[in-house]
Amino acid sequence: MGKNLLTTKCECGHQFGASDIKPPLLSVAKVTGINDPGFYGGTVKKCSKAKCPQCGKEYYLYLVMKNGGLVPKDMQPIEPGETEIVYDPLEGMNRREMFAFAKKNGIKIPTTGKNEEIRDAIKKALKKG
Repeated sequence: MGKNLLTTKCECGHQFGASDIKPPLLSVAKVTGINDPGFYGGTVKKCSKAKCPQCGKEYYLYLVMKNGGLVPKDMQPIEPGETEIVYDPLEGMNRREMFAFAKKNGIKIPTTGKNEEIRDAIKKALKKG
């Protein structure tokens, strides 16, 4: 496991942003091995695996909610041979976060219904796309 870089900029100069976040989202506990609700002041709950479009280096992006969407707060390099753990991208998301995720990913979902129905609609769209 690499260490946090305290930046969202790759060594080659690429600045990671919301457009670099791709499903599936991973839990912080599974990526870092840290099960601390106060991690990054409690603001970081999800991670995303990302590959730099300029140099190809892979990172885990630590994500926070900002203005109704997810954005990278920090990142850590993925070490060679490190195994990827895949989880439900909607794991732990509340209703507002699911709507933000759907909007960011261009997924049209019903605005009414139970949380499980919304979650199922997003999963169905992700499988198609």
